[in-house]
Amino acid sequence: MDAVDETTTIVQLEEKGIKVFFRGTTRDMDGNLFSGNPNTIANGISTSTDPIKSTIFAIESATTSGSKGVLQIALPENLTEIKLLAPNRRTSLELEVVFETSAENFSRLLKIEIPIENARQLVKEIYGIELPSTIRRNIADELLRTLPASSLEQSYEFYQKVLIP
Repeated sequence: MDAVDETTTIVQLEEKGIKVFFRGTTRDMDGNLFSGNPNTIANGISTSTDPIKSTIFAIESATTSGSKGVLQIALPENLTEIKLLAPNRRTSLELEVVFETSAENFSRLLKIEIPIENARQLVKEIYGIELPSTIRRNIADELLRTLPASSLEQSYEFYQKVLIP
């Protein structure tokens, strides 16, 4: 994917074949959404075009915080009013797209949120990859470096499988 920055539009991402965005995060025991780290709060939330990578982030966040991991799924049509920002230096590892919005606003706009256990099961079913139920930072980095990237078609297949009860 070419560089994404504040001049890129959702329509341009769709023209490149991006049909869905994923965000791995957590909710506490009361169901409150994790707002993000200080950088996220100040500069916008990170998403990925790859459900495997986002699932890894959700597992890592749940492992670290002891909260419930969730995978959020949004369609471009739900996000057309949100400005895009330049991704971080790890964009090639994370297949990252950054939205200039809060975690709470993104959560209100997204299409679906599933428990991390369901996401792990779909990763296994679609990609044949069994992700561990707990992941620390060093293992997350290793997985991001070594697991194959999901194609845009596989990412959309993942979304479609989530829709099937």
